[in-house]
Amino acid sequence: MPTVTDDPLKALLETADVAPNAPCTSPLELASEARALYRRRSRRNRIIGTSGVLFVVMLLWWGIHRLPEGEPLPPTKDAPSIAASNSAPSPTALGQALKDVDREQRIVEQLFVAERRHRLAITLQEMEIRLERQARIEEQVSRAALAILLAADQKRIRPELQASAREDYTSVIALFPHTQWAESAKQRLAGLPR
Repeated sequence: MPTVTDDPLKALLETADVAPNAPCTSPLELASEARALYRRRSRRNRIIGTSGVLFVVMLLWWGIHRLPEGEPLPPTKDAPSIAASNSAPSPTALGQALKDVDREQRIVEQLFVAERRHRLAITLQEMEIRLERQARIEEQVSRAALAILLAADQKRIRPELQASAREDYTSVIALFPHTQWAESAKQRLAGLPR
């Protein structure tokens, strides 16, 4: 026999079932993921920087050994012909090139740090949204459990509805096992006469 409280309870339970299940990611898991990402990117940046320096050194070495000694450089369209006075680059030019590479590597590292901070801020913001959703879902679940529990309490008063109250208490325990209302339902179920 349907009671007046069946329809609102049903609607409340359906609302709780439709709510999205947000993945519960703890701050410790996010922190460890962020650290792992930082380590991978740091390793990648060192490899890229080292590769860049090696590439520049290889180009310089290739350029030095490509031209035979004493042979002038071929003329370009825009510049007049330049005679090579020395086949090796000067130490100051090489030092300046290494300084430029080092400066550019520091700029790249700073850009990666800024990108990491930006992504971490976005991740933290998403985590706050997930936690807020999780709190709302838990609140709705708690309300649904309380509604069933209160309906069972009303049925428990009337002797002819005590069997229905027993079913309601059992459903609170089965549907919402990790809530305070499940514990209350267990206590009240134990107090019902058999």
